[in-house]
Amino acid sequence: MIVIKDTYRESMSSRIDLALLDRIGRSIDHDGIVAVPAHLLTDVAHEAVRLGVQPVLAGVLSSSAHPSVARERAYGAVASAIASAYTVGAPARAAGIAA
Repeated sequence: MIVIKDTYRESMSSRIDLALLDRIGRSIDHDGIVAVPAHLLTDVAHEAVRLGVQPVLAGVLSSSAHPSVARERAYGAVASAIASAYTVGAPARAAGIAA
């Protein structure tokens, strides 16, 4: 289970970072999606929609009304989309080339 301090929302940057996505994914792998606090899944879903992920997919992730397996698959798709959006142009930036 992921334990997040009460100050999570105050200290959260404007976007979910890749380390948090990885921690959530590992928690899901180890304990299932029910081990992840609902507010984290909601934050990930909001970020995904902001980045252009279909709202229906984000809704499956954030709604406990859907079966766990569907939510876990949605997390994989959403996390992949967020990671891709964050890393587009990363090699060029690392090489000092403007993306």
